[in-house]
Amino acid sequence: MLKEERHHYILDKIKLNRKVLSSNLSTELHVSEDTIRRDLNELSLNGLIKKVHGGALPIDNKAPSYEERSNYNLEEKNIIAKKAVKLIKEGQVIIMSGSTTNLQLAKIIPSDINATIYTYSLPIAIQLTEHPSIEIIFIGGKLNKPAQVTVGLDVV
Repeated sequence: MLKEERHHYILDKIKLNRKVLSSNLSTELHVSEDTIRRDLNELSLNGLIKKVHGGALPIDNKAPSYEERSNYNLEEKNIIAKKAVKLIKEGQVIIMSGSTTNLQLAKIIPSDINATIYTYSLPIAIQLTEHPSIEIIFIGGKLNKPAQVTVGLDVV
């Protein structure tokens, strides 16, 4: 893999996971840890990342977008969702927060479950519209666009 390709891979990985570890990058890219350290040093000197002991972090301090969070630790979120869906019973009333893990849960609720779900999350409400037997109660308020949830006293 060429150096520029490694750099793009590293930047994408940091954007998605909000951190990278030198040892993991070395294994994933099939290069030595010294090569990764040189790559991280160069990216850091160019102001693209913040190099830290054992890896790197994004240079910006802004919170990741909802879409970025949706893809972060996706396997773990799916494992949690598969365990949580077993707890949903017929006729339940559920309050679902705006977490991206709950979005994964909303995607796998069995179609034969009848339940009422309160949520203040726009993506979760939209996902639940595809479910034939779920009644959705959207908790209104001011929409926080980056987080895609409603906020304010009305929600509370």
